[in-house]
Amino acid sequence: MAGAADVHTQQDLCMKKRTGTAKAGITIYMTLTLLVMVSLITGAIKAAKVQAGRAAAANGADQAVFSVLAHYDRQMMEKYGIFCVNAGAAEALGLGGVTDMLDDSMNYLLVPNKGRAVFGGKNLLSLANEGTALSGYTLLTDQQGKPFEAQAIQCVKDTAALSVIEALQRKAAGAKSTEAAGAGELAEAEKTSYADLKAKAAEAKPGEAAESDTPSEVPDPPADFKDPLPLFETIRSKSLLEFVAPNGISDKSASADDLSGASPRESGIGVIDVSGCASGGTDYLLYVEYLREHFSSYGDPSGQSALAYQLEYILGGKATDKKNLESVVLRLLLVREGINIAFLYADPAKCRELDTTSLTIAGLMGIPELYPAVRLVLAAGWAYAESVIDVRALLEGKRVAAVKTPSSWQVGLGSLETLISNPGGLTKDIPGGLGYDEYLGIFLLTKKNTELTPRALAMIQSEIRGSGNGYEQFRVDCCLDSLSVRYKVRSESLVTFEVEKTAGYRDL
Repeated sequence: MAGAADVHTQQDLCMKKRTGTAKAGITIYMTLTLLVMVSLITGAIKAAKVQAGRAAAANGADQAVFSVLAHYDRQMMEKYGIFCVNAGAAEALGLGGVTDMLDDSMNYLLVPNKGRAVFGGKNLLSLANEGTALSGYTLLTDQQGKPFEAQAIQCVKDTAALSVIEALQRKAAGAKSTEAAGAGELAEAEKTSYADLKAKAAEAKPGEAAESDTPSEVPDPPADFKDPLPLFETIRSKSLLEFVAPNGISDKSASADDLSGASPRESGIGVIDVSGCASGGTDYLLYVEYLREHFSSYGDPSGQSALAYQLEYILGGKATDKKNLESVVLRLLLVREGINIAFLYADPAKCRELDTTSLTIAGLMGIPELYPAVRLVLAAGWAYAESVIDVRALLEGKRVAAVKTPSSWQVGLGSLETLISNPGGLTKDIPGGLGYDEYLGIFLLTKKNTELTPRALAMIQSEIRGSGNGYEQFRVDCCLDSLSVRYKVRSESLVTFEVEKTAGYRDL
């Protein structure tokens, strides 16, 4: 019996050993399994945090760039409706400040508790900015000001009355032909003067001219008849600006530095988007409307910029207000000359007056055969006098008829002395006519944007510099329109990746 008990005891011991060994194996197995699972879970969490870090970094780059764009120059926005980051520093392009803003904005977004000694929250992601680089930028002046043009067009796109602008375009097309006609009439009139007629009258013999060109009867002159041709000579001999500028003329002149905005020294790199620029069509109409709205002219001169008449400078490109106004006034005169000469030859009453007066003058000279030449000089002089009064009315802020009628005609042959002594007393305001600003718009439409935009940028620079308040060294070619930034971000101390973001004001 004792032997049997010992056998059972040994069997029990063996069973316990086997059970203990099995339990130990299971424990080790479960431990290893848990270690693998924990590693997998930890790895998955790390991978998820890295991916979340990528998303957070991309979002941070977006916010950092837009945070910098939010630092737009208030003067440019308030005066011209143009958004830009002023990156000028001591009369040069200083990108260090922009890069610092980008870097600082990104750091706060990657580490929300940065700089907080208390009341900091728990940051679930471990992100670190290891480098910020401004990889590209576009200036307002790039590609002859294309970014500026695009913003200018957008500025008026939602508010401009396009039908009115298109009507202005049609009038601009008509202005080209009338300007050419006026130039022809002036050139023709200059071929023969009153002095030439008197010389011909002294040399000519009766009967030399073709009789078919001369009326058969020469009327007797009225007792109070006064030859208008000498008065036309007096009018032509005077400075045109003496007649047409009622408010005097600005004596401002601009130096090369004042107009340096037209010749940018800086240029952007990498980021160029010229969509929406004033290349033609509707966009160009909107661009011209922008110029009319935001720049001064003779009727409303600027007191801050180097030149008071900014639109006239944009058209003429001269360094003085007087020369720019002269160039515009001459164009106005040519346009009006073509319109007025056409009316004189088309209106029956004016034609009869031309005939009668011309024949009377030729008769007084003693050579009726000079009638055709006298009539040509008389018509050209009369149209010129009317055009002078038209331009005077425009610069007074009045409107003139696009096409003359008997009621809108202002200068009679008997009122030429009044024109010389008091031209303002002859001007009329014609309802529905065209004003000075509209004519400036017409002239702008006949120019190319490659001429207009650099001059407009020069006037913007000059205007803002003249405002003071620390803007004395402002440069329009140091204004950022868009930028591209590249960040190097380390996530969870494991992976380093790059995030790049490009944005501009036209993307907002």
